[in-house]
Amino acid sequence: MLLKKLFPLVAVSLGCIGVIACVAAAVVSWSAGSRLREVNQAAFGSIDETLGKVRDRILDAQASVRESKLTAEDVEQSLKDFTRKKTTEQLESRLAIEKKTEALSKGLEQAELWLQLSTASIQNVEQAFELGNSLGAPVDPTSLGPLIEKLVNLQSQVSQVSESVDGVQERAAEIAGGEPQRDRIEQAAGLMLRALATLGEVDVRLGEFADRLLETRSRGQQLESKTNAYILTARIGSILLIAWMAAGQVSLCRSGWRVYRKVPSLEN
Repeated sequence: MLLKKLFPLVAVSLGCIGVIACVAAAVVSWSAGSRLREVNQAAFGSIDETLGKVRDRILDAQASVRESKLTAEDVEQSLKDFTRKKTTEQLESRLAIEKKTEALSKGLEQAELWLQLSTASIQNVEQAFELGNSLGAPVDPTSLGPLIEKLVNLQSQVSQVSESVDGVQERAAEIAGGEPQRDRIEQAAGLMLRALATLGEVDVRLGEFADRLLETRSRGQQLESKTNAYILTARIGSILLIAWMAAGQVSLCRSGWRVYRKVPSLEN
């Protein structure tokens, strides 16, 4: 008789413990989901902010390149006019060319610095994507590879222009007063023409890259929304599973209690 009373009570106790455990699990699951959503928003928010800063730097680099183009055009025209100037005017023209090429070099250095910073930032975003991918997030870390490759190529082109400008500076410095060295002038003009062509190409490619970054940011925002939807689905699914388990525990409690009430008391 004692065992008949004890077993139902054990079932009721286990059922109550199960219900409490399910409630606790539901609270933990929902809280974890909320925390995960916050982390997801913070991560993608940081990525979006980084890409926005990269685009600003790209536009700054493009502005430097455009300004450098104007300076390079002035230098190229000055080189064309150099041999037509009088000997007394050539010294002043040479000094002006040196001054302009120095300003051109500084502008190119600034553009290259913007590109280097942009490359480093996108590489950091790529590492964040790789980490998210390893944790199961639906991100493709290789999607940023083409952007990094384009930036590296742009840096290479700007470096080539800088080398051409250095060559112009060397040849301008070698031009002595008096009778000009025509071959030096022609070489410098050829280098500057090549630099102008490359700067024009870099200008166009920087504009295209800025547009590409807008598309990348848009995809990132869509991915954030999709990831949040996955997290919400997982939260709801876990709560439903826990609720189903809790229903089983409640059923166990009710069954145990019914059996307990049907068993005669020890006094009878």
